Amino acid sequence: MKGKKLLVFGLALPFLLAAAGAASLDEVKERMKERLPLIVQLKEARAAGENRQGLLEVVEVARSELEPELVHELVTAENDDRQAVYRALGEQYQIDPREVGRVRARQIYEEASPGVLLKSPEGRWLEKPAAKGENE
Repeated sequence: MKGKKLLVFGLALPFLLAAAGAASLDEVKERMKERLPLIVQLKEARAAGENRQGLLEVVEVARSELEPELVHELVTAENDDRQAVYRALGEQYQIDPREVGRVRARQIYEEASPGVLLKSPEGRWLEKPAAKGENE
């Protein structure tokens, strides 16, 4: 039963993010939107990657053209906002916020562009491969 509930929750998560919409969550969403180009840049440079808890991690700050302090500030701000969303959704749907993060991590893994660093269950950083047929 719990698995079915999480599957339905996972499929609905993008819609729930929009519906979770208190003013503070609208502000969080706006901050995340403003920060997105820099987050994409960090991921494309492989300076940051996505972990299995739905959070961003610094992998190797030297890979980025940004100042190291800014890289850490961006990752911290992004994770603070993601966790605020996970807490709000967890509260609203009576699900542990950590489980919300894990569900979101699976979505991030599926939607990630080829080359983005994703943390394996063993804790290693792996590049997301190109989909079959993309390199043919």
